[in-house]
Amino acid sequence: MKLFKLSSKCGIVGGMKNFLSSTERGTLKSMHRKEPNRRVADRFKAILLSDKGRTYRRVAEADSVRQKVFIEFYEDLLTTTPEDEFILFGDGAHPTMATKIVYGWIKTSYEKPIKTTDLMTRVNLMGPLNLESMGVTIGQHETIDSAAMKKFFDQLKIDYPSPTTIHLILDQGLYNKSIATKKSVKERGIKIHYPPLYSPNLNPIERL
Repeated sequence: MKLFKLSSKCGIVGGMKNFLSSTERGTLKSMHRKEPNRRVADRFKAILLSDKGRTYRRVAEADSVRQKVFIEFYEDLLTTTPEDEFILFGDGAHPTMATKIVYGWIKTSYEKPIKTTDLMTRVNLMGPLNLESMGVTIGQHETIDSAAMKKFFDQLKIDYPSPTTIHLILDQGLYNKSIATKKSVKERGIKIHYPPLYSPNLNPIERL
């Protein structure tokens, strides 16, 4: 409901600056950082940028330029990477197991207990996609954080023992850019490349 109110507010004054209160702005920034659904996070981003006076067209144009630059970088990486190195696309997924009641006929004034699974039970998965072989390996973790990323990198070195360097393309999630994660990849000969923010179209593993 809060998002709807802010979105409506943004739609009315699109392109104007500082239409959010400091409390609303802080709340949106916090929600944007924590939101796992990228589509929802994009809405938060659009409102925040509009609050800075940027129109939706300018935001879209800027994103398009950044994506074009990354595509050119990736194409260059493909042609210059030695044969003993691999280019992988990684991502985390957090499917939730929960019973969702779609519809049903229940007699008026009659209570009908419905069995459900444990609410919001999540499965945290992390893995890479190798586009050349179309191979995918998936690891399950209690949570996806810097410690889980370290285990993920160790598994990568087991799965790809020969290359001197592994090129890993990851989104700009917090655990992908943490100090601990950057230290772990440096110790293991892994290079991380980050597409522009909110560019799932540039990471093929998003289509799995």
